[in-house]
Amino acid sequence: MTQQLFRTLFIKNMNATRYRRKMAEILFSRLWLDRIIGKDEQLEIYLSSINFAQNVNGVIQAIRYFYGNNHINLTKAQSFVLAERVAMIVSNELRPRIVVLLKELKELKNDNTLSEQDIKEVTTIYNNLIKQGKVKNNEKIIKEMKNI
Repeated sequence: MTQQLFRTLFIKNMNATRYRRKMAEILFSRLWLDRIIGKDEQLEIYLSSINFAQNVNGVIQAIRYFYGNNHINLTKAQSFVLAERVAMIVSNELRPRIVVLLKELKELKNDNTLSEQDIKEVTTIYNNLIKQGKVKNNEKIIKEMKNI
């Protein structure tokens, strides 16, 4: 988590060579960041600064953007969508992680973390975000989500 925080706060050029970027993340996060900021503070800073969509930074702003409110008590489905959006910061598409997303949903359903109703809610949330233009449409993934 320390490396992710360091990357979020200090590395602007994500196109830099992966090796150089990783070395900077490891060295500075371990030798500097860990020494001045505790893990709880790091998590708080990370959740306040992580990018969820273009110009949408931090959990509170993401909740407002995706759900139109300031409610902190999210459903499991809403929480899942926010977690998935963090992984999609490159674009607003429901795209490259199709296989991973569907696999995660199936696993969460199989271990009873998400119910069938939760998965229906995830599908509804994505459909609403597509209608609002906040996520690009990918009919294949929506269709597959309905079959989980």
